[in-house]
Amino acid sequence: MAREWGYTNKENQVKGIRKIKEKPRDFYADAAVWNAVYAKACEELKDAMDLAYLTGQRPADVLKMRFTDIRDGSLEVQQNKTKKKLRILLEGDGIRTELGKVIDRIKARKRKVVGFSLVSTSKGVGLGSKPLRVRFQRARAAAAEAASELGEVD
Repeated sequence: MAREWGYTNKENQVKGIRKIKEKPRDFYADAAVWNAVYAKACEELKDAMDLAYLTGQRPADVLKMRFTDIRDGSLEVQQNKTKKKLRILLEGDGIRTELGKVIDRIKARKRKVVGFSLVSTSKGVGLGSKPLRVRFQRARAAAAEAASELGEVD
């Protein structure tokens, strides 16, 4: 950009440097792993896991979900990465979907303060990405410890 704007006429410093090739992860959490982590998860992490599983959304999109996004029997989501807008039904043929049941469970929970976020702490504070990651790491470590105590390698 600096050359485009006329601030410099020097050569690009990184020209000729090869990029580091990263190997993508190919781990798939099967039902046993998912259930083990879920069993050790706190309430708000369970909510986030359920919402992510049932909506197919990325963690950042799940944390952005609010009660005000529920309109006309559906959850309206705008994805961060692609900006794509989705409407996910909470009811079909008069029967509540699994996602609808999860949202009902979250709404029914007694909290000191009711916040706007679907994923929030017992104090009503919406969860951010770092606190979610910390809670997930703790649940995963507890699940791994429980599995090793039972003699399960994976």
